[in-house]
Amino acid sequence: MKILAVRIKNLASLEGIFEIDFNTEPLKSAGIFAITGPTGAGKSTILDAICLALYGKTPRMLNAKDVSERTLEDISGEKIKANDVKTILRDGFAEGYAEVDFTALDNEPYRSRWTVSRAHGKADGKLKKEDFQLTNLKSGMPIHFSARTRDAEIEKLVGLNYDQFTRSVMLAQGEFTAFLKASNDDKSELLEKLTGTRIYSEISMKIFQHLSDENNKLSALNGLKSGVLLLSEEEINNLKSESENASTKITEIDVKILSLNNELQWYLQLDELSKKVQEGEEHQKNAELEKNGAIEREKQLKKIEKVQQCETWISSIRITESEINKVEVSLNEIEEEIEQNSLGQKEIVEK
Repeated sequence: MKILAVRIKNLASLEGIFEIDFNTEPLKSAGIFAITGPTGAGKSTILDAICLALYGKTPRMLNAKDVSERTLEDISGEKIKANDVKTILRDGFAEGYAEVDFTALDNEPYRSRWTVSRAHGKADGKLKKEDFQLTNLKSGMPIHFSARTRDAEIEKLVGLNYDQFTRSVMLAQGEFTAFLKASNDDKSELLEKLTGTRIYSEISMKIFQHLSDENNKLSALNGLKSGVLLLSEEEINNLKSESENASTKITEIDVKILSLNNELQWYLQLDELSKKVQEGEEHQKNAELEKNGAIEREKQLKKIEKVQQCETWISSIRITESEINKVEVSLNEIEEEIEQNSLGQKEIVEK
């Protein structure tokens, strides 16, 4: 997380709008710089503004002694707690804000703004509930969250919660001593986040958990082992002998199985051959029936062959008979013509 700019309006001793831009010179090139000035100049207000913009609270208000239960009368006449962060609004103004631009752990630029205002925009109006806005400067899109999840959203972007931030990045007056006096666990967690060595703690915890799981498994196996009765040497030898005898029997059975398989294959082949012989006999029987049925056809064929030898004679006879019929027809026609001619001559003589 890197702070890019801080803007303040009408907070505590700072009147109007102030801006500190760390992206411009001379701050851009400065490796280290100091905030100096007389008492009341607004040095602590800058630190307050950074905490307010990010977390909505500031150590100077929360850690002030003897004020957590005290109340005071606001300019509006309302009774408010003395450590209420809204009291940081400068008297005589209706609105103020603290705004921080920063680069988050995801390398995206964000703007976080905490705003305090009075009712109806009046300098003597009642203090309204503060407003908190978070925007992604690269996309220009606001980050939506509820009041309950705001702190978690900021912690995800910054990498530190409020207590860790104020004990490392933003040490308020007297807070360095509190950091030194913090418990080892608190300091360890904070330093891990600052140095990026949390991964080693996570590895250590996973190793410890793995060791614990393996120890549990070992204990379970030892428990099982304690319930196992060990055999005597004689019992072991007897079991070995039984195992050898069983192996010998298994070998003999395997040999018998092989022999029976060979016999089975022989019987299967015999059955197959028997079926083929039966099929052959059926084919032979059918062939003999067909042969017997063909004898009569063979006799008829031989008769046809003998008859075919006379076919030429019969054909010649039929041709001769046809010619004789034609001659007879011609003779009849001639006889009729002669007869008609004879009748004609007879009639002429008579006349």
